[in-house]
Amino acid sequence: MEDFDHAVEGSFASPTGKIGVMGCTDFFPDASRLEVKPGSYRFIYLVSGARTIQTEWEPADDLYSLYIWPAERRALHLLKEWKPARLDSGT
Repeated sequence: MEDFDHAVEGSFASPTGKIGVMGCTDFFPDASRLEVKPGSYRFIYLVSGARTIQTEWEPADDLYSLYIWPAERRALHLLKEWKPARLDSGT
């Protein structure tokens, strides 16, 4: 975990076998789509390079990764939490 700034593990269900993947500022109709077997899934969401973010809109070396696999549902678990000092909004 030392290579990551933030890590969360959790679960979700996909009863239709369709998953939309998008960022927080993406437009849902343009989101990437995945086809999976209907059922329960676990995920781990990993963030690295968060400390390189200086302002909200300037380029940085941050990387966001999401891994999913079929598994029974379990509670959300925060493995590592990143708390920024303060981001400059650029205004």
